Amino acid sequence: MNINQINNIRKDHIILLITGAFCVVGFLALLFLFFFRASTTQVQDIPKQTLEPNRSSESILKFQSGTRGKLYDKLTNERILAEIDKSKRALIISEIGSKSGTLYSSPNVLLGYLSSPDYFQAEITTNDVDSAKKEVVDWFLSKGISRSGICNLPIMFMLDEETSNYFINSKKEFNPLAPGC
Repeated sequence: MNINQINNIRKDHIILLITGAFCVVGFLALLFLFFFRASTTQVQDIPKQTLEPNRSSESILKFQSGTRGKLYDKLTNERILAEIDKSKRALIISEIGSKSGTLYSSPNVLLGYLSSPDYFQAEITTNDVDSAKKEVVDWFLSKGISRSGICNLPIMFMLDEETSNYFINSKKEFNPLAPGC
């Protein structure tokens, strides 16, 4: 055998090893997902038909046109904040040890910070969504964040189950952004 044949055999073995490694990793990932999903979906012994969501078009929360795309951009793109807003944002986050946690709660809203995706989330617990959003905006204003800074923190508003059902049943559209954003 000459050197070229030996090198070709080595390359073939390396390719086979890499391919095999990818197959093993893929198989382990699928196995993990299967067991993880199985362990999270069977939290209680509930009859199977109650676990299946209603997928009819009437049971889906409708978002105001264009708001989901704007929210996605705010959550995934670089945030442009004035220096004062950056420092106030850092101060707010430091109050909970720079980790995920609850910042503010009331009967209308539960405001928290999620450190891993690095954004604020406000769960609205009342049908008066505008009032709850105003409450969150006022809280941030009281902490020194500017109105324009509030749009770029970013904050994602979401609805609790009861409020979501109210929106679905009343066929109202929901805006997950802060007012004016």
